[in-house]
Amino acid sequence: MSPTVLEVAVAADHKLKIDLPCDIPAGTRIRVTLEPLGIGTLHPIDLDLPARTPLWGRLEELRAQAAEEGVLPNPLSWDEVIAEAAERRGEEDG
Repeated sequence: MSPTVLEVAVAADHKLKIDLPCDIPAGTRIRVTLEPLGIGTLHPIDLDLPARTPLWGRLEELRAQAAEEGVLPNPLSWDEVIAEAAERRGEEDG
């Protein structure tokens, strides 16, 4: 069996639910190692990826339509996205 990496987010209640791949047989001994990956790290999505869901495809169509009509705003930087999200959650600067 080859190693499998699963990345999960810690919930507020610190309970962790992991659904293991079906190809791991019952009774198999595995090692679970906790390794922090960094707080608030964002991973940009490759714009060349095909749509993974119907909603993703529809949002891409709407974005293309807005760009054609000249109403597409300038995209926010990662720092601006994080700041806006914090503001919407009512978090204070700090």
